[in-house]
Amino acid sequence: MKTIAVIGCGALSHVFAQNLPRLMPEDYLITGVMSRTPARTQEFADLLGCGAHNDIRSLLASRPDFVVEFAGVDAVRQYAEEILSAGTNLVVASVGAFADEDFKKKIMAVARQTRTKVYIPSGAIGGFDLMKTFALMGNAEVTIDDYLSSDALSGAPFLKDRNIAIDQPGVVFSGTPSEAIEGFPKNVNVAVATAMATASPNAKINIHCVPETDETTHRITLKNNLMHAELNISSRPDPENPRSSVSAAWNVLTLFKTLASPMVYF
Repeated sequence: MKTIAVIGCGALSHVFAQNLPRLMPEDYLITGVMSRTPARTQEFADLLGCGAHNDIRSLLASRPDFVVEFAGVDAVRQYAEEILSAGTNLVVASVGAFADEDFKKKIMAVARQTRTKVYIPSGAIGGFDLMKTFALMGNAEVTIDDYLSSDALSGAPFLKDRNIAIDQPGVVFSGTPSEAIEGFPKNVNVAVATAMATASPNAKINIHCVPETDETTHRITLKNNLMHAELNISSRPDPENPRSSVSAAWNVLTLFKTLASPMVYF
C-alpha cells in the first residue's frame, strides 16, 4: 500500500481525500494533511483520521510515497524542491508554478537527482496524450480560449490592477500562458499545462468573460502540418470556490487509479 500526504484543506482536497479511500481502499492510505490554517488542518485531519501538520518537514517525517498539492502556485514554489529532495513523488494541481521556466528546470533537475517524479494531471481538461503527440511531432500551433464567469474572474490581480469591469461579455486578456498566470493565478493552470504538454513556447491564451454563465469552458486548438485538433471542455465550478473545477480533484483520483492498475489507458 502506498502512502499519500495532502497540502491544502480546501474543496478540492476534500473531494480527493474523501473519495480516495472509498474508491481505492487497498492501494493508498492518507497519512497527513497540511495547510496554513491550523484549525482547518486539524478539522480535516480528524475527518480523515490522519495526522495534522503545520509545516512541510513534519508532513514529510512519515516519508509518504506521494505528496498531493491542492494549495496554489505559491505552495508549489515553496515546497516542491524539499518534497522531491526527501525522496517523495509530487502531484501538482497548481501547474501554473511551472510557467517560470527557470523554476521548472530546477525542479526537473532535483527530480532526476532524487529519482522521483513530478506528476502533472490534466486537471479540468483532458487530451494530454494527444498534446504529447503534437509535442513529439514538433512545431505545434496552440491556442487556448477560456470562457469564465464574472465570479470565476473576480479578484484576479490583472483585472484589479487595470480596473477592468467584468459585468459585460468580452475578451479581458490575450497573451502567453506565462503572462496570464501572473494576472490570473487561480484561473489559467489549464493554459500553462497545455503549453507544457505540447512543448509550445508560442502558445497563446485568450480569456473571455461570460458574466452569467454557470460553466467554465476551455477551447484548445492544436495544429501542425499533418494534424488539426480541437478540444472543448465545459464544467461547472466548485460551488464553494468558483475559481476551481471539481473535475480537477477527480482527475487526480484518476491518476492514482492509473498508477495502481495493471492495465494503463494512454
